[in-house]
Amino acid sequence: MYKVLIVDDELLMCRALTTALSRFEDFEVAACVSYGEEAVEFCRHNDVHMVLMDIALPGITGIEAARSINKINPAAEIFIISVLSSYEVIRKTLASKIRDYLVKPVSFSDINHIIDLFLGDQEEDQDIVRKMVDLYHSHDYPAMVQSVPDEVREVFQNCPVNKELISNKFIQIARGILSEAVPCFYKDLDLGERFPINEAFAKNENAWTIWLTDVMDYAFRSGIIRRHDYLQSVFDYIDTEIKNDINLASICDACNISQSYLSRLFRKYMGVSVMDYIHLRKLMRAKMYMVFTDYSITQIGHHLGYSDGSYFSKVFKKYEGMSPKQYKMAFLGPA
Repeated sequence: MYKVLIVDDELLMCRALTTALSRFEDFEVAACVSYGEEAVEFCRHNDVHMVLMDIALPGITGIEAARSINKINPAAEIFIISVLSSYEVIRKTLASKIRDYLVKPVSFSDINHIIDLFLGDQEEDQDIVRKMVDLYHSHDYPAMVQSVPDEVREVFQNCPVNKELISNKFIQIARGILSEAVPCFYKDLDLGERFPINEAFAKNENAWTIWLTDVMDYAFRSGIIRRHDYLQSVFDYIDTEIKNDINLASICDACNISQSYLSRLFRKYMGVSVMDYIHLRKLMRAKMYMVFTDYSITQIGHHLGYSDGSYFSKVFKKYEGMSPKQYKMAFLGPA
């Protein structure tokens, strides 16, 4: 059931919108409030999927409330209702904070339009969520790493104009994946703190590929830790030493675990050897360096514990099917 918050100080408008939304069985009006401050507080303490909000409100404006709600719950889709008819004025004012807007008086066809927009977004997101959760349940980490770029590309292809919606879509996808795959770990997770997003992500397909792969890595890790909690120390050690030349023996010595036993667990729950996992994690960091720094290929290799640049290139090509230089040219363009 999708929860809708209506924000309008006109009682008749609230009633009309509630009546219109009641015709859609998957939508429920969670609350009707008159003030922007009330809307922000409601979203702070309740799960809201859609907000229908007037711009002209007592107290803070709908513009200010939309900005605050977007920070609290970036995945909530905000639709503005206004007597203004200039879409560009509202769009430029609110930047990335709205999905669309309606001009008063609002008709049922207007409501039907935004419901179609909302459900279209949800359906696309759910397709990706299902694919990623299926890969998690199949314990196939390498297949996940290979699949994420295609799913990210699909999101970008479906948002050719509204690139400002991409952050919201990926946050929604991540929430769907983690809530289904590892609900006990997701319950207390601060998504924004664990998987931070900066301005550089906005329209960068490669950055989002790294981000979503990190989300999936968290799901895979959480799944194996849920069954064998002592493996938390193994992942902590890998994270700490990822920039160094680490191997299976050093991990097992530091974490006091049998090499054969650890290898069996990784094969069973990750579908990959310990060393293959480490290389995949290192290469994900290598891509991050390529996206966000001016490091040379040799410098990137050194930063990840590959003292021999040719060996780093060999490892990169083994997993990516191309050299680091070819990857940079193909996906990032010439330096």
